Amino acid sequence: MKRPNGTHLVLYLGVAAIAVFILDDLRVIGLMMALQIGLCLRAGMSPTQIARIPRRIAVFVLILAISFMLFPSIDDPHGTAWPIVFGPLNFKVYLAGATEALLMAMRLFTVLFASAAVRQLGDKGALARGMATLGMPQVISLALDVTMEMMAGSGRRGGGG
Repeated sequence: MKRPNGTHLVLYLGVAAIAVFILDDLRVIGLMMALQIGLCLRAGMSPTQIARIPRRIAVFVLILAISFMLFPSIDDPHGTAWPIVFGPLNFKVYLAGATEALLMAMRLFTVLFASAAVRQLGDKGALARGMATLGMPQVISLALDVTMEMMAGSGRRGGGG
């Protein structure tokens, strides 16, 4: 199978990321996430490799979920909250925050799955070259390429250097 052009991979990843952050429907985002997982499988990643992707940012997602649930939603500042008393600490847990946290986690996972699939489909450095082709400075494109490799993983094992 011919490897896709780096520019096309960057454009696909950008469109997927923008689309998933514009959408607000959990079902549609869930469908997009499932499509990205299917693309990961089609690109040759094993289910074990795919399962590792969310674990890479699990602590971040947990902190994000807690922060979403501790503050009221902008859309519903007086929404349903459960008062929690934990020793001398009194605080409220907002239920709308749980939904928002789930939505944000699904968005993040969808982008990470898309990034992993794109990295698997392209050759090493294809994303950096694609970003450079689109006019991004090389230092930024290389930094983003390495960051996406660390966050999403590519299933590839390379030598250090």
